Order: sequence, then structure tokens, then C-alpha cells
Amino acid sequence: MLETYLKIAWRQIIKNKWFSFVSFFGLSLSLLAYFLINQYVSYHYSFDNFHRDKERVYRVGQIWEKDGVVESDGAMNWPAAGPALKASIPEIEEQVRVNAYYGRSILQVGELQLHHDKTFFTEASFLEIFDYPLVEGNKSSIFHDLYDVVISKSTALKLFGDKDALHQMITLKGDRTELNLEVKAVIDIPKNSHFQPDILLNYELLGKGRARDWQWSIDYLYIKLRKLSSIHSVMDKYPQVIKPHEHFWKDEGYDVRFNFDRIDHIHTGIARDYLLSPVVNSNELTFLFILSWIILGVSWLNYIHQSINRMAERSREVGIRKVLGSGRWSFYFQFLTEGFIYNFLAFSFAFTLFQASEVHIYNWLGVIIPHMPNGRMIVNVALVLLLGTLVIGIIPALTFNSSNLMDTLKGGVNRSYKKFTFRNVMIVGQFAAAICLVILTWIVYSQIQYLKHQKPGFDISKVLVIEKPVITDSTFFNRVDRFKQDLGRRADIRKVTFSSDVPGARLKDNITNIHKPEASTSEVNSNFLLWVDDDFLSTYNLELVAGRNFTKEEVRIGNCLIVNEKALKTLGFKNAEEAVGAPMTWDGESSANIHIIGVVKDYRHESPQNKILPTILVGLNIYSGYFSVHLRSSEHTSIIKKIKDTYQSTFGEPADYFFLDDHYNLQYQSDEQLESIISCFGIIAICLSCIGLLALSSYHLNLRLKEISIRKLFGASLPELFRLLTWNFIRLILIAGVIAALLSYYLGNYWLQRFPVKIALGVWLFIIPVIFLSLIGLMAISYQTIKVSLINPIHNLKEE
Repeated sequence: MLETYLKIAWRQIIKNKWFSFVSFFGLSLSLLAYFLINQYVSYHYSFDNFHRDKERVYRVGQIWEKDGVVESDGAMNWPAAGPALKASIPEIEEQVRVNAYYGRSILQVGELQLHHDKTFFTEASFLEIFDYPLVEGNKSSIFHDLYDVVISKSTALKLFGDKDALHQMITLKGDRTELNLEVKAVIDIPKNSHFQPDILLNYELLGKGRARDWQWSIDYLYIKLRKLSSIHSVMDKYPQVIKPHEHFWKDEGYDVRFNFDRIDHIHTGIARDYLLSPVVNSNELTFLFILSWIILGVSWLNYIHQSINRMAERSREVGIRKVLGSGRWSFYFQFLTEGFIYNFLAFSFAFTLFQASEVHIYNWLGVIIPHMPNGRMIVNVALVLLLGTLVIGIIPALTFNSSNLMDTLKGGVNRSYKKFTFRNVMIVGQFAAAICLVILTWIVYSQIQYLKHQKPGFDISKVLVIEKPVITDSTFFNRVDRFKQDLGRRADIRKVTFSSDVPGARLKDNITNIHKPEASTSEVNSNFLLWVDDDFLSTYNLELVAGRNFTKEEVRIGNCLIVNEKALKTLGFKNAEEAVGAPMTWDGESSANIHIIGVVKDYRHESPQNKILPTILVGLNIYSGYFSVHLRSSEHTSIIKKIKDTYQSTFGEPADYFFLDDHYNLQYQSDEQLESIISCFGIIAICLSCIGLLALSSYHLNLRLKEISIRKLFGASLPELFRLLTWNFIRLILIAGVIAALLSYYLGNYWLQRFPVKIALGVWLFIIPVIFLSLIGLMAISYQTIKVSLINPIHNLKEE
């Protein structure tokens, strides 16, 4: 029996080549889109799922509030918190602290030197919580000695090639630091881990006094619960653990509470301050997952439309089979077989194309997804194949089975075009989805462009940023001055400055201990520090509202401050003039020595996606930071070579550099990826909707052939027939446009809420896409309409 079903199904495919091609194309396109989106979504949701006890591991951060307003929601904690929590709360089985090595380092093995910036300090319990696969060594042997080191597999390959790395010696050179380290373990860091360390040093190198530090939130803290323990018990008990130390923050008017993020939820969780890696918005992933099913649903509906369109052609076949005794189930099996063949062929083609081109497509979309086995995707793919076969097989079978035997023998299954409600709903849904995607793409694009065209308050064009040398000594500041002077003498360089940070990322230093002498609790607030020299303002063209710039002598002494307008409020000043000359207290230093000399206009150190932060510029020479070289010309090649040569001769190290505008624009990367993904798959949804509209219009017009012929005989003109036949579809598209506009307005507003600076959703954002899609839909049905209108009416009436 199965052989008979397969033969009939194959004959139908061969007989109706156009139907077969359109169905195959639509299903293949939608399945390819589904695979691409599903791989993207599954990859991001797979982060940290490889940890065996992921349900029991949490990162513990801090939320700082003042007067009910959250000033900081961070991922870091006090060094003393971890041991105290473990000692006081029995539900906690283990804890580990991770501290980022400040600045870059050089790894040396023999003559080989490797610049590195992913170095961290941690404890022996690290591999009890993080289940990174061990390539060499065992987790019980790490950090017994002060100078033990754990390295990643990729670092081991760079340093030792194919040789065993275990027990090899590595020299780590840093800022006034040199350590001789022995490799005790090599770990393989999966790509889908939120934490990507390359070098792990012994936490005790930081000093034993850190266990008593309840003031500085500088560690990442992870805890592991005991089996059957609840995180809610920890959340109830931790306030009593930190209460004896609350004077450190209560005296400044702050309330501190902890946030707990389960390790496998970090990557798709809240975008907290000072994360180890960027997070992905889970709402956007959910939207993309729904989009993939919408595209699949549209292609399935198209197949169903076209299958029902062919009912008249197959009605006699069905009628005769009924007369010969075929039961209902035989028709179900027949159409399920046909649906399975179409689905399987499209599935095989789409999956092969996906495997061959996924890297190229993701690169074209600006998305980086490593190819890795994904059990969740395999399950989803199997579900899609099964569900697709059932949907596109059962609905046409139900339609045929519901038809009257005499009607089917006459070849007239459901010939009434007025019974059109279900198909109208389907076409409205298809076009509403397509229009909604177009509007959302436009909203995302408009918002990104709006953010990019916001004036940051400083000049980021033609600024070359060079990282400071790794090795520094007592002559460092003299060499910094010499390097700046050598570059400053060049006609093609406008200015050079040295600062602790450059625009494009969150400032690292956030303190509360700079304030007015005898300041009230309300005037002791959090401010961000930026360490600069006397050329910083002129290099970045920052505008002074009041006061003056630093002098070289003031930078050498380090007792002068310049604040931005946002910091005036946090420091308790009414205006800029009041702040200039005001004495300040910093960690108990004499207020006569420290004072404000200027107020700079607010500028966006981060993109407009973030609020402007209260910032204090401190004029002081420091050992860590970046050189910013403002070039006069856009022709970079020759000048960069000369800058690199000067850097090499001055500091004895090769220069690591980047352009500031590229660095600054990286902040828009995730939103640009969302825009490209929605745009690409929105176009696919539009194409599939047009295919569905063609199928529906063809069916609709075939039902009205007799009516059209009679109208032509009574003198109806081509324009009149065109208006009559297209109005129903235009009406459906307009209804879809209204629905799409309302839905996209809600979704667009929801997405825009996370931006402090955002576009206004004007009416044209919704009207133009509706008009655009209406024209595309009109073009899709015009050909069929004109073709039917030009047919000889006598020919149609004779056939009727």
C-alpha cells in the first residue's frame, strides 16, 4: 500500500511541475531561514550549559542604592564576601573569587614572547565550580604552590606547539612585575562560556590582606550550593553576614544588596556593570525564535493554499477512489505521503545548503557563530520535519474528505469564492507578519543611525589609540614625554595625550570618597574617575564650561580636578562657577591641597545607549592607560609606520593600536546584528507572502472565471475588471497593515525603552512600509488578474 501512495505522490509531483517547484522553493527557503535562526538562538542559549552542576552555581554581584535610586548594578563583589558567605551559610558548598589582572602582560618561553590581556587571579576551588575540560594535569594539583599557573589549550598551542605543556616554565612580565610560573594544568575553554580566561594565576599573589577587604568591589564571586539547597535560603541569610561591615557604605548613605545570576543564565541575563563578556538580550532571542516559526508557518500555509487550489483538478480522482471504496484514512495517508516527500526533499536541500553556507551567511550578516554540535537543534529539526508533514498533509486531506461525493465526481469541490474566510485570515496573517518585520527593521535601523549621529561632545575621527607598553620602570614618565614630543613635532599629527581610558567603554574606576569637606550624606555620591594629562582636553576638543585646563606641574603633583556637568549635582554644586576653586576631600587628604579647577561640558564617553555618567578628570601621571594620537590627515598608512617606529625606539616594544571610531562603534555591534538578521529574514517573509498571494489570487480568479466572462460580454472594461478583482486583495493587505502597525508600535516601543536617547515613532514609520508592501502585493496579483481579464469569454463559458 505504501508503494502505491509513493507512486501516486511522485506522479503528482512530475505532473504539476510549477506547483512542485513553487512548493519546494518556498519550503526550502523557510527551512533554511529556520536553521539559521535556530542555530543562532540555540548557540546563545547554550552558554555555560556544559557545567555539570550549573543549576547550583551562581555569580554574586552587588546593587548599590541611594535614596531608593539604583546607582550601580554590577557583577563584582568585595574580596572578603566569598569566604564570609561560605563560613556562615551552610547551604554554600564552595566559593571561588576571580580577579582580573590589570593591564596586559608578556608571556615568555625561551626566546618566544606573547602579548596577552586575558590573565586572572583565582583560587584552587576554581575547577570545582567551572567544569572546563582538563587537557593536561588534574584539578587537585593546582595552586598548591604560589607560582602555579593554569593555561588554556589555545595558549599552550601558541607557547609550546604540539609539546606537552605540563610542568613547563613560563615567565610572565607585567607592569613592574616578573613571575616565573610552572604550568600545573591545561584547560579547554568552550566557545560558549561567558568566561574566557587564558592565564589563571594564584589568588594568593594578591596578598592575604584581601580576605578582609569590605570596601572595594573588585572581584567576581561565584558560589556553588549543596545538593537540594535553594538559592532563596542564601538570599535570606546573606544580609546578616554583611551587616557587621555595613558602616563602610551606610556612612555614605548607601544601601547594598546582592544580585544572584545562575551561571547558565548569565549570557542571556541582565546587562550588569563590569561584565566579563557582553550579554545577549533574551527578549530579542525570543523574538527571533518566534520569527523562525512565523516564516515556517507562512511557507506551510502557502503549500496548503496551492494544494487546495488543485482540488478541482484532483476532485474526479478523489471521487472515483471514494466510489471504489477508499476510506477516509487512505486519503490521510495519501496526502501525508505527498507532504512528507515535499517536506523531506526541501528539508534535505535546505539542510545541505545550511551546512555548506552557514559560515558565509553569518559572516555576511555580521554574526559570529562557531560551528559546534548542538543537541537542542537536532531535536528542533526533527520536530519541524514531523510537524511540517502533519500540517501540510492533514489539512488538504480534511478538505477533500469533507467534500460531497457527487460534487467531487463533477469536479466541483468547494467552488464558491465567497466561502473565503479562512483563507482571508491566513493571507492577512502572512502580510501582517511581513509588514511588521519591515516596520521593525526600519525602527531598529533608524534608532542605530540616530544614535550614531548623536554628537558625542568630542572628536573621534582620525584618532589612533596605542596601548601603553607592558614593561614600565622609573623612567616611564620621561619616555612618555619624549614620545609625545617626538610625535608632536610632526606636521601630520595635531595632538597627543595619555589617559587611563579612552571613549568607547565604561570607565573602570568608580569611587565615593571624593566630596566636599564636611559633606552631608546626600552629597557623598558615586563618581567615575578618568586619569588624564594636560593635553587630554585639547586632543579630544572637549569644551570647558568654566575654569581652566591642567598645567604640567599640576599633573605632576596630582592635586587638581576637572569635573563634568553631571558630576556637579553628585558633588552638591548648584552651578559651574560655584564649583571652580572649591576645595575637596579625597580619602582624608587635606582639603587645601585638592580642589576643582574647571568644569567640562558633558560628553558621551560611552555610546548614547548609556546614560552620561558623573565623571571627575584627575590630572595625574599614571602607569597604565592609552596614548591617543589625533592625526591631521585621513591617509594613515605612512604615518602609522612612523608612529610604530617611534614607539618601538622609545619603549622597546611593538605598538598595539586601533582607531577610536572603530572601537567606539563596536558598542552598536549587537544592535546592527539584530538589524541585519531581521532585514534578511523579513525579506524572506515578504517573498513567501507574495508566493502565497499569487496562489490565493490564482485560486480566487479561477473560481470567478464564469462571472468575469459574463461581465466582459456585458461590456465591462479591463480597468473595471482589474479594480473589481484586485480590491479584495488590497483590502486584505490594508487590514494586515493596520494589524502590523499596532503590533510593531508595541514591540518597537518595548525595544526602545532600554535607550536613554531614542527616536520618536512617527506616523511615516508605519505608513510607508504599508504602502510599500501594498505595491508589492499589487504587483504579485496584477499579472494573474490581467491574464484572466484578457481570456476570451466564449472559451470560458463553453468550458463551463
